[in-house]
Amino acid sequence: MDPGALETLGMVHATQGRFEEALVVTERAYALMPQSNIIAGQLAALLARAGAVDRAAELIKKVKYSPLPGVAVGAALYHALSGEFEEAAQWTERAIDERYTLLVAKIGTLFRPRPQWAALAKLMNLPA
Repeated sequence: MDPGALETLGMVHATQGRFEEALVVTERAYALMPQSNIIAGQLAALLARAGAVDRAAELIKKVKYSPLPGVAVGAALYHALSGEFEEAAQWTERAIDERYTLLVAKIGTLFRPRPQWAALAKLMNLPA
């Protein structure tokens, strides 16, 4: 199975509040692609929500100090899924600066109902 498809399905479940299902699917995605900072950030947030705080902390630390692409998006997803939208907005701005092309698809659904979206959309030349 494609890890990107699993990660997307995990995000769909998470945005619907189906966190247990999101965790299962995201775990599968991570098993297939452990080098993905985006999948790791999503997984870290879902683990924290499920009470696996130590594993979540270890994983998000790995993301934030990774030399691989996707650090800003992975960290933004982690903070957004954790309900920490100010921190998520800061990481999203960094992802915008890095010109991460799939940013809106990855983070847009989490931010659109939030007050931070207008400023972030403006940075990307999108309508608020």
